Amino acid sequence: MSEDGMGVLYDNLIMNWYWLLILPVVLVNCCQLKCRKKLDKRLKKDPLPKALALKGNYKTVVRHTDWLKRTTNLITESRTTNQTEIIITSRSINATHFILGNHNYTYNETSCAALPSAAALPALYVQPNLAEIYDFAGISMAELIDFLLKFNFNDHHLENETEIIGGIDAVFWLGCSIRTNETLQLEVAFAGDRSLTSYSSTVKNPIVLSLRLAAFHSNETLIGCDSVDITQLEMLPDDAQLKTEVPEGLYCSGFPETKRPMMFPKKFEMSFDYTDVDGKVVHDIDIYYNGNERIFWMRLNAQAGKDTPFMGNATIPKGVSNIHVIHDFQYGLQYLLDGENNICSSISAIDENFGDVETVNASMKEIDLKKPAQLFWNSIDSVFYYAGKRIVDDIPLDVYVTKISSSPAASTVIEMLYTIENWIVETAVAPFLHSIIQYHKDESGKETKTIIRLHSFKNNSGSEIQRTSLSIYPCLKLVEDSYLYVNIKNATLKDLENLGIGRVREGLREAVAHAANVSLLRIANFFFKQIQENVVAFFVIGEASGVKPANTWNRSNETSAESAVKLLNETLKEKDITFSVFVGQRPVMISLSKASLGIIPTAWGPLPVPSFRGYTGGSMFVLGFFMLLLGGAIGVGIVYFIWKRQRFTGLAYQVFE
Repeated sequence: MSEDGMGVLYDNLIMNWYWLLILPVVLVNCCQLKCRKKLDKRLKKDPLPKALALKGNYKTVVRHTDWLKRTTNLITESRTTNQTEIIITSRSINATHFILGNHNYTYNETSCAALPSAAALPALYVQPNLAEIYDFAGISMAELIDFLLKFNFNDHHLENETEIIGGIDAVFWLGCSIRTNETLQLEVAFAGDRSLTSYSSTVKNPIVLSLRLAAFHSNETLIGCDSVDITQLEMLPDDAQLKTEVPEGLYCSGFPETKRPMMFPKKFEMSFDYTDVDGKVVHDIDIYYNGNERIFWMRLNAQAGKDTPFMGNATIPKGVSNIHVIHDFQYGLQYLLDGENNICSSISAIDENFGDVETVNASMKEIDLKKPAQLFWNSIDSVFYYAGKRIVDDIPLDVYVTKISSSPAASTVIEMLYTIENWIVETAVAPFLHSIIQYHKDESGKETKTIIRLHSFKNNSGSEIQRTSLSIYPCLKLVEDSYLYVNIKNATLKDLENLGIGRVREGLREAVAHAANVSLLRIANFFFKQIQENVVAFFVIGEASGVKPANTWNRSNETSAESAVKLLNETLKEKDITFSVFVGQRPVMISLSKASLGIIPTAWGPLPVPSFRGYTGGSMFVLGFFMLLLGGAIGVGIVYFIWKRQRFTGLAYQVFE
């Protein structure tokens, strides 16, 4: 062995011998047996002041040391009538929290689990073997002090010495319980009536500053020794409320399953912000979900290289940022629109890489629209638990939590936050979904956070949609049979306006689509006009796309516009087509008149000759002729009058002359 190796070995041996020599000295100094085997009856028995008891709400910070194992930790305890929070910090483990209240649970930086009861807490201030010898089963500092105040010590008296403990001149008290095979020893240092008072105005002397509990065998060897030094004590107000909420981003196993206030319906629309916290990007998104028609529509600003919700691994046309994606799973078609310019970018089979697509039959390679729950957390059977309340932007919210594991190492914790009380949104009064927060962990352990913050949510299960932007009109191919009109029975345009033109339009869209056996996306471009006693609805039916569809579950085949019009006309020849429009929760029935379907012609006939109102050419000629004669007569009359005047004037001059 080299000289350096011999030197290291020598140093290690010296250090080991050093600790073997110093350890008994430390234990003797810290846990020295002071109780006598034979009691001195001449010593005065001084009981501990009963005022040392901790009453009411409090917070303590304690340094606990197990001198036999030579371990120390910091314990912070906050306690009220109904709540307890305990935090244990040590060198070997991260801070561990224990919460007792509406939920009993424990958590650290990486995990969280429910506690069946307070008895499940580990030993805090007294190590288990000492707790068993002393017969102490409490968990709090108040319980420990109260227990020791009532403990039956054979000998107990004040020590004739004081010492500075935490900046306060402390009084020492010794209690001894001498048994046949063991001796229990308690040393208490406390601030007496003449000691310095605490910095906290809520604390009054006397108060416990330090406890040292020890037990010795009959041969005076040490069984165990714990010291408990109270470094901080504060009395809390009577109405104090502890922050005992379950920590954000952690899933607590063992919590009871709870039903959330709202489940996603089969038909809804929502608008929200999607925030990628790590990517520092916010997406403004609108979606429409129709489980009955198996249609999914979304509008979003897609940014390359950013985490974009529902996009999955799908690719989008270059140069398009404000994009509309419409998936029609009943017919297996995908429509991409440039929302900025309202231009159809493409029509194709549904791209299975989008986030709203699931594989339902791997052997047949069939795909279908995901259930709403799968859209947001990739699971339809997730079990949620109630995690308490949380304040967000001064709004108190109820928190519901679940966890989805995609592999042993990868998982997502999902928090759904609802308003606590009924909020008024449009015409609905209920607890509303405020936000969805997701904490993702991948296989490498990398963690990311995304937030969905809702602007609006509308349950359309009992009413028709009003979203005009759902139209794929720019992508529709229109032919001669596409342009149609039909009469609405027993209604005026004013009646439809009172119901809401949007509601009537969408109800009519579904009624026509079902009667014509086509996708409601192919029905578009509605407008209404009052013509005499009838309201006429004008609309178009788009031609079949001609695109090869995706292999969606239970897919229907597209039919031509001509076939759709023929089927619709055959239905209307036999009977009225009736559909409902919901105003609030009240359905209003509207009918399309029997045998009223018509095709708007491609070329209009010549306009009718307008009826003339005025004077004809003949009448104007006669009028001019007679006006000419009248003018001539007037002219002759004037000339005659002037001639006569001149004649009479000349005669008079001759007579007088």
